[in-house]
This record gives sequence, C-alpha cells and structure tokens, in this order.
Amino acid sequence: MPKHGSKWLRNQFLELTPQEQEEYLNDWDIHISAKFARWAYAEVPLTERARRAALVVIGCDRSAPWTTRFLLAELDRTWQERIGSFVISGLGRKLRWHDAIVARLLGLFDNSDAHESVRAISLHVLGHCLMFCPAREREWFMDRMRSMCDQAIWDDSSPDMRMCACIGAYYLRGYEERLSELSRDDASDDLGNSVAEHAEMYAVSA
Repeated sequence: MPKHGSKWLRNQFLELTPQEQEEYLNDWDIHISAKFARWAYAEVPLTERARRAALVVIGCDRSAPWTTRFLLAELDRTWQERIGSFVISGLGRKLRWHDAIVARLLGLFDNSDAHESVRAISLHVLGHCLMFCPAREREWFMDRMRSMCDQAIWDDSSPDMRMCACIGAYYLRGYEERLSELSRDDASDDLGNSVAEHAEMYAVSA
C-alpha cells in the first residue's frame, strides 16, 4: 500500500481478505506503525495469526512509551487464553531485561491456572533474557531457569513446553543430549510449529 492518511489505510485494510490482512501484518518490508497495529488488533476480526502479527508489531516499537503498558494490560486480560501467548510474543520482541516483565513471566510459568501456551512462551522469553541478565541477578535467575527447564523439557504431555524450553536449555548448557533427542520429536503445537525443527536450531548450535 502506498503512503496515505491513516483513515485511507484503515479503509484499504478493511477491504483485504482475512488472508491478505494476515500477510500484510506479517510483511516486514512494509513499515506498519504500532498505532495502526493496535487499531487492527482491537477493531478488526483478524485471524489468529494476524492477531499475533499485530501484537508483535506493537512489541517491536519501543519508541512509543505506551506499547509496553498496552501489552502488559492486555496480558492481564488474556493470560488464561491462547491469545495471551501472542501478547507475550509481543512483549518478548526487543526485550533485554525488565524487572517487572521478568517477574510477571516467572509468575505466569508457576501459575497452573494460566493457559498452557502462556506458561510455555513465558519460559521461552525468559530463556532469551538469560543473555541480558544483570550480574546482580544472575545466580538466582540461572538457578530458577534451570529448575523450570528441567520441568518443561521433559514434559512429554506438552509439545509447547518442550519447544519453549529449548532456548533456555541451550544457554544454560548441560542439555545437549536432550536437545538432540528433541530434534527428532515429531510433535507439533496447535499452530503447526514443530518441536523437532525448533530443537534442531539449538541442538546444532550446542
């Protein structure tokens, strides 16, 4: 779409098919503002993948001070639903270390009332945070992460958990054999993401 006013862009977006809306929001060659993505997420009956893409666009724009507040408020509303995991995907974009977000995700992983995919993606984002953990927090955080990875990476009932434990297992080390095993795991989550393909990235690196 060429550059036009926001009203024109919104009208053009509404004329797209659901599949085209999904492709548009996932097209990183198009500069989509967080404000536009928030409008699409809140006002348009998007597909599940398109909603996730809109949340990721919001999460990538940390120049707008409202984005983190918006995502945390949305997480408060959706943590018991599948969409809550997409909110966390948005929070995880460009996240380095943020005390409040880390504490929130640790709490969600421990909360059995949270949606399983919310608990799993919380672990994935926390695994990414291992690279940016401040020295003052490193000892307890690594111990906590190892405990959570031990639980999730052997969870044979949950492809989500096994998949999302991989990044933490890679950074913590000591899980090389299990990552190799998971690279042959033919299970997938409900969006079709393969445990094997995900684990293989980290198994090869390990």
